[in-house]
Amino acid sequence: MAAYCGRFNQRFPGIPAVVPLLMSNRFFSGDEFLDFNYIMNMERKRFLFLLLFFLPLINPVWADDMEISLLTMAPGKELYSAFGHSALRVNNFTTGEDLVYNYGLFDYSEPWFYLNFVRGRMNYRLASGPYKDFFISYYLENREIREQVFDMTREEKEFVAAFLENNEKPENSYYRYHYFYDNCATRIRDLLLLTYQGIELPAAEKNPSYRDLLHQYLHQRSWEKLGIDIILGISADRKTNAYMQTFLPDYLFTIVSKMEYNGRSIIKDTRTVFVPENPVMPGSGFIPPLVVFSCICLLAVVLTVLRKKARAFDFMLFFITGILGVLMVLLWFFTEHMDMRNNFNIIWAFPVHGVMAFFVFSKTHGRIYRTYFLITGIVTTLFLITWPLIPQGLNPVLIPFLAGISIRSFVNYFDRLLNMT
Repeated sequence: MAAYCGRFNQRFPGIPAVVPLLMSNRFFSGDEFLDFNYIMNMERKRFLFLLLFFLPLINPVWADDMEISLLTMAPGKELYSAFGHSALRVNNFTTGEDLVYNYGLFDYSEPWFYLNFVRGRMNYRLASGPYKDFFISYYLENREIREQVFDMTREEKEFVAAFLENNEKPENSYYRYHYFYDNCATRIRDLLLLTYQGIELPAAEKNPSYRDLLHQYLHQRSWEKLGIDIILGISADRKTNAYMQTFLPDYLFTIVSKMEYNGRSIIKDTRTVFVPENPVMPGSGFIPPLVVFSCICLLAVVLTVLRKKARAFDFMLFFITGILGVLMVLLWFFTEHMDMRNNFNIIWAFPVHGVMAFFVFSKTHGRIYRTYFLITGIVTTLFLITWPLIPQGLNPVLIPFLAGISIRSFVNYFDRLLNMT
């Protein structure tokens, strides 16, 4: 028997020698072992049928027993989920483990969590959990789930699975989060580039800026959109390519679907796992900022025309503007938010406004006070005039607010100049 097995393995090196024995109802004839040529002359159909039936059971290394896929979740109701989410699913049919690896977790109990959040030192981490639990959480949030199954060789699958398992270890799981450059989607993009060595991303159809990409998800969030536009500096207006656009899960989904490796798509199947009957429709629930700022501007005009003393109004107008300026300075110089630096909004939201606001209650007519409001009026007016020429994306709902600042700045100058208190 040993000699026979050797002969069979020489001719069919990947197939166990027991397979041909299973193809016949007679293995021995007395003391005579079944001749090898007899097996090779058996009916072809019987041979193929038994080979296909028994081989995966006998040699599971040949079986496609693992599936790796990209999960893309639709935007949620809260601001932190407004841009969607990405995760990787590793479904091992042999062990029965069906895990989701999620790069979007953070720990509220971490020391100085909120201070680190403001300073741009957010530590996110990778963790895995059962796919069933992951699905239920997004089902309850009423968010669409799409799945793209990767076309990978066994070696590529094993590499991804081993990479994620190692990356999940406590000493490796944490990373410094950045909304544009290092998040749940970019981590998956980088892993794909490691897995498919030498692969190139397809060219982007359009090249919007980071700011423009964010705006696509903020149509129903007017106040959040305004806040983001105010604090983001000029670097957020850089044009993006396909690689840069993958910080958004929806764009990662689209770009991955177009990627090819060795002449074939890296995606072999795309599934819509869950489609909500009533998709999440976010909304701030507040009066739109354009309405609020238009009312402020209108009130500034009315008070000026009627020559009414409006010290409380002026105080609130300049104090709030000054506080915004202080926030910009803190984000610019005292945090690691690189994209909040070089911010042109500091021109109209000058931090000193917060201090000078208290002088509107003063009856003094000092030259410094008058000159300050004259300069403020001139600078704000020029800012409005040159608005289209400023290289930074500015939110147009600010125009009536800035107009109000300009009007009241000139009023405070001339009131003091003419001794109208």
